[in-house]
Amino acid sequence: MISALISIELKIALGVIGLLLLVGIVFLLVFFFKKTSQTKKPLLVETEAIIGLIGRDNIVSVEQVQSRVRIEVKDLKRVKLEELKEYTNGIFTSKNRLVVTFKTNTEEIVKDLRGIL
Repeated sequence: MISALISIELKIALGVIGLLLLVGIVFLLVFFFKKTSQTKKPLLVETEAIIGLIGRDNIVSVEQVQSRVRIEVKDLKRVKLEELKEYTNGIFTSKNRLVVTFKTNTEEIVKDLRGIL
């Protein structure tokens, strides 16, 4: 009788261990495939244009404060401000810094700008 109880308890314990291992393997596979399937998405067309107008190698840092985006550049003279205004609700400049309010997709633009740094 006692050996039968031990046998049942052992089977339950092995079943629980097996279930935990299976769940762990599933989590690892999901994590692995999620990491490998995350390909770099293409930039928005307007982000490409904005990068072109500022200069890819001209951007030093990007910081978002609410709806405004502060972009520090190496040389403000290289920025095509008049053309950049098409994508913004306004641009303020100070020394080597732009403070920009984009018309649309601000968070995506900021993410993409940070991605090229």
